[in-house]
Amino acid sequence: MDSNVEKILNDFGQRVTKLAKLNIKATRRVKNHKGKYVNKVINASGDLYKSVKYNVKVNPNSFSFDIEMLDYGVEVDEGRKAGGMEPLASSLARWIEKKPVRLRDINGQFVKMDALKIKSFISHLQYKIAKYGTSATNFLTEPFSEEFKKLPDSIIEAFSLGIDGFLEHALNEIK
Repeated sequence: MDSNVEKILNDFGQRVTKLAKLNIKATRRVKNHKGKYVNKVINASGDLYKSVKYNVKVNPNSFSFDIEMLDYGVEVDEGRKAGGMEPLASSLARWIEKKPVRLRDINGQFVKMDALKIKSFISHLQYKIAKYGTSATNFLTEPFSEEFKKLPDSIIEAFSLGIDGFLEHALNEIK
């Protein structure tokens, strides 16, 4: 593989991660389980934003490209179907801490957060997520798909040249 493939893949990775990070910071209007539109911010703590990275490895006969992020990033991107396993209470507790969430009583007045109220709220969140799921944000899927369409044919040619070179090298080794 030549350095041109590495440059193309690095440019692709930079564009995809940049657009994904812009999407993470954006406020979106999505339908909730009641059919009402609400503003949704993906970037509650900033941890997911910081974790989005890409890796490119180019070897003489092959290349690899991957995007890495925190584990829950896949659920944020693809959404979560109703009925599945509930998210861990510890994950939700960290999210509540970083968000920060302020609870209200039945009259709409803010209440002091204590361990029991937080535990109750976490149980409520787990129930709602299990019952209704979460909507997909496609913060990574959309930019990846769009940028993938823009990859030049030269990368495909480079890949096929890489296969030819690999086969030639392998045949020479056998001889």
